[in-house]
Amino acid sequence: MQALKPHCLKMLFKYLPILALCLISNLDRVSGEAETANGPVEFVWPEQRTWYAAWQNNSPCGRNDGTVGNRTDFPLDSGKVALVASGETWDVVVRIAYMDKPTTQSDFTTQILHTISELDAGHQCYTTPDSPSDVEAGTNATIQLEYTSTYDGSGNETFYACADITFVEESDFTASVSCFNATVTGPSTEGIATSVATSSATSTETSTISSTASSSTTSESSSSSSSGLSKSAVAGVAVGCIAGGLALLGLAVFLLMKKYSYKPRFRGREHVESVRLSSIDDKIALQKSSV
Repeated sequence: MQALKPHCLKMLFKYLPILALCLISNLDRVSGEAETANGPVEFVWPEQRTWYAAWQNNSPCGRNDGTVGNRTDFPLDSGKVALVASGETWDVVVRIAYMDKPTTQSDFTTQILHTISELDAGHQCYTTPDSPSDVEAGTNATIQLEYTSTYDGSGNETFYACADITFVEESDFTASVSCFNATVTGPSTEGIATSVATSSATSTETSTISSTASSSTTSESSSSSSSGLSKSAVAGVAVGCIAGGLALLGLAVFLLMKKYSYKPRFRGREHVESVRLSSIDDKIALQKSSV
């Protein structure tokens, strides 16, 4: 096969960063031997502490070393909590501990959202109540997620996850967070990316647990170290990203190979000096020359 020309290689490598980004951001999702993993439900915002499958059922935060994660600036009023679920989940409870380093379940005495009896696979965003009057800007806190689900074919289990925050005045909060609702009925994660992409971009302020399946993109709040779904996505989104990147790369290679493997049968002018046709009765001489 004829070697690819420089401009063709340039076009091919143009698409490689897309595939590389997908693979790098999802390595922990495709490696069964990875130390860290994604739980059945995760914080999309604020940023979640690193979650370890080996400690998934350990209260209060799904790990046993008490390490505090990166703190996300969180407004004192009108805060948001965004969750992503990879399958059916029950009895979801969101609590908060107003302290620097909570270490036991008893530290989380304040429930900031009503118990969510059932959560389908997909993305959900909730508005948290205003902070108590004695909580000031600069106060550290930890938001806890507790829920019941299954993992790797096991039966129903209780899982824990945490997100560490620092409160700031609402007027000083200038970051943004994507707050929308898009779910997939049933335990399958197939189609989550499509549901998110095709949801209508209408504005919503979700102030209760019973959120609808409408979609919105509300500029509200975000940690500078948080990047939404790219930080914490369900398995279906990760697989789709990788498959899409491979398909894109494969298509580019195929088109280039097809283009440069074609060789014209004739190169330059061809002259037909004479063609003779014969039959039983007649012989016809045909002379033809190309100009």
